[in-house]
Amino acid sequence: MIKKKLHYNNEIHKDLPALEQNHFWFKARNEIIEYILKKFFKKKAIYLEIGCGTGYVLKMLAKKFPNFKITGSELFDTGLKQAKKRLKKFKKIKLIKLDACNLRVKNKYDIIGAFDVIEHIKEEDLIFNNINTALKKDGLFIFTVPQHEFLWSINDELGFHQRRYTRKYLLKKLNINGFKIVYVNSFNSLLMPLMYLSRKFNNNYEKKNFDVLSELKINSLLNTILFFILKFEIFLIKIGLNFKFGGSLIGVAIKR
Repeated sequence: MIKKKLHYNNEIHKDLPALEQNHFWFKARNEIIEYILKKFFKKKAIYLEIGCGTGYVLKMLAKKFPNFKITGSELFDTGLKQAKKRLKKFKKIKLIKLDACNLRVKNKYDIIGAFDVIEHIKEEDLIFNNINTALKKDGLFIFTVPQHEFLWSINDELGFHQRRYTRKYLLKKLNINGFKIVYVNSFNSLLMPLMYLSRKFNNNYEKKNFDVLSELKINSLLNTILFFILKFEIFLIKIGLNFKFGGSLIGVAIKR
């Protein structure tokens, strides 16, 4: 599998907020994150997000979970700059520059979130262990990661992914690093055939001509249709369906 040193340019972070704002996948992912947090955590919380990017998830959390004390961390200054712009009305959110490989706190947080972040980091055992150490007793780790190695494409390579996960492999890694899984499901399942075809088509492009943000640039009608498909998928998840296949894995693990 192709592995590269993580490096983002300024243009990606600069363009992301506008592309994220109404994109079907980001909106649907926020809805399922909200659902899972409400399902598994109903009280006040000290919350840390690792790799908060431009603050898309943090904005939702600030609105939906007013009792959370929220800190967003990001490795890249360009991401933090955009997050500060997006979150300027939410004065209680603390934003910090942080390399999760150097997370050096113990028993501090009730919840740590990492949404499409862990796959970028080569030292995954170190990250899982650091997260476990930073959580309080019975603290929760909520995460999303890309799933299925057969979906590996130029999008992953130019997105600086180290890996796509299998459910078995992820659960094993979390168990080894002191977690007990309390919930795991696939997400972006109904659209996975479309995703597969898109990824295979994209692999025909030369790297130098490929726009890594191309998947986020779709027309408004298609965006609306895809969003409602994922809304239906979230409904199915809420009534208890567990998808075995999907573009992403989403889950909750508790510190043992």
